[in-house]
Amino acid sequence: MPNWCDNSVTITGDPDTLEEIWNIALGEDEVFQPMNWDPFPEPPPSDGMSWTERHWGTKWPMTVAGAFRQNDELIEFYGETAWGPCDSLLMGLSLKYPNVTVRLQYAEFSMDFVGAAVFSSGETFSSEGSIVDYMPDDLDWEEDPDGAFESQLDVEYEQKEAHAAAAEAAFLSASET
Repeated sequence: MPNWCDNSVTITGDPDTLEEIWNIALGEDEVFQPMNWDPFPEPPPSDGMSWTERHWGTKWPMTVAGAFRQNDELIEFYGETAWGPCDSLLMGLSLKYPNVTVRLQYAEFSMDFVGAAVFSSGETFSSEGSIVDYMPDDLDWEEDPDGAFESQLDVEYEQKEAHAAAAEAAFLSASET
């Protein structure tokens, strides 16, 4: 059983490209699955798990919790992936569609990492760190599990936002040059 990594993704770009990206993710069954952008080959390769890690950044397809199109200029989706974020998939998407910008925020508490990345034209601008380093010292998981869990969620959110700001700053700085 894997540790599950939370992923939140936004894709911005021109409406025609976003329409194409959205339709590919929907696939024939009309269920949003981002792994459709780089589908698992048939017949399966002999190194199936290595293939998924190289192409998707994770072991299995994403369990998508929600996917939305806002206006014609934004796709947003979120879900869970096994062991790590779907960063390789998103990098590949930015290579295939250089006129879109992909933003990812992710966290996996059990493996103690949180981060964010911006993918643009095959380049990655990222920031990653520890969740535990920012947890309050006085948490009591036995006496107050609900309070401890709330604190964990607060720290994850704050750290995702901090890393997203750092990744965005790196992206903007590179864009200016």
